[in-house]
Amino acid sequence: MSKLKDTSSVHLSVQQQVEFEQGLVQLKARRNKMRASMMLSLLLGIMAVVALYFNQQLIYAFFEISPTLQQLHVPFSAQAVQDRIGGQNDYFSHLIQWILWLGLKLSVSFVGAIFIVFFAKKWRYLQQKLKGFVQTSLAFLISFILLWAGLSYAQHEWVGGDRQQEQYIEAVEYKTNIQQSDVYRYIQDSQIDEPVADYLLAQTAILHRPMDRDVAKAYLTKLANFEEANPQQMATYGFKPEQIWMMQNQIFGKTMTGFAQDIDKKANEANNIVANTQRILTVGIVICALLLVFFYLLNWRLSKRLGRIEQQLLE
Repeated sequence: MSKLKDTSSVHLSVQQQVEFEQGLVQLKARRNKMRASMMLSLLLGIMAVVALYFNQQLIYAFFEISPTLQQLHVPFSAQAVQDRIGGQNDYFSHLIQWILWLGLKLSVSFVGAIFIVFFAKKWRYLQQKLKGFVQTSLAFLISFILLWAGLSYAQHEWVGGDRQQEQYIEAVEYKTNIQQSDVYRYIQDSQIDEPVADYLLAQTAILHRPMDRDVAKAYLTKLANFEEANPQQMATYGFKPEQIWMMQNQIFGKTMTGFAQDIDKKANEANNIVANTQRILTVGIVICALLLVFFYLLNWRLSKRLGRIEQQLLE
C-alpha cells in the first residue's frame, strides 16, 4: 500500500509540475501580449499627436489653400517668366510626399526596431544584456532612432535635393530691394502686362524671408484697384483665386476683392473639418494614453508575479 501511495504522490507531483510550467508559459505569453498592446498604444498615440500637429496643413492642402502663402504661382500669361524659373512648383504634392515620408519613417522605424530587438535576443551574448524590460526598451529606442536617422538621410538624398524647389526659393530672394530678385529681372526681360507683374511681385515680397509686408501691400492694393476697374480680366490672366485669397488674408487679415470671395466658403468648410478632426484626434490621444497606462500597470503586475515565481523555482 505504501508503494502505491508513493507512486501516486510522485505522479501527482509530476502532473503539478507540468501544470505549473504550462501556467508559467501562459503567464509569459500574456505578459508579452500586454507589452505588445502597450507598444501599439504608444505608436497610435504618437501617430495621433503627429496627425493633430499637421491636421490643419493637411486638410488645407486638400482644399488647395493655406493660412499663409507657401509657393510662387506663375500664371499662363507669364509663360516667359515660367520658362526662366523652371518647372511649376506643386506645394500640395510636396506636402503629401512629406507626410507619406513621415508615416513611412514612423512605421518602418517602429516595426524595424521590434524585429531588431527580437532577433538580437536570439544571440546568446545579447540574451543576458537584454534580459530586463528596461534594457529591452532602451535597445528598442536606440534601434528606432538609428532607423529613423537612416530613413531621414535617404529622404534628404532622394527628396531634399529637389532642384525645382531650390529654383523657386532662389527666384524670390533679394537683399534689400525687390528689384534685386530674379522674379523682378525676369519680368523686366519679358513683355507681360502690369497686373501680372503686380501678381508675381506681391507673391515675391510675401515669400521673401523676412516677409516684405509694405511692398506686398502696395502690389496687392494695385492689383485690387485693377480688379475693381476690370473684374472680368482677372480670370483671363490665369490668376488663382486661392493664391489671391491667401495673400489678402495674410497681409490685410480679410478677403478684399470679389475674385477671392468664393474661397471664403472653401476656407470655412476646411475650418469645420479641421475642428472636427481635432476633437476626434484629441479623444484618440486621451484613449491611447489611458490604454498605455492600463497596459503598463498590467505588464508591471505580471512581471512582478513572474519574478516571484521564478525566484521560487530557483529556491
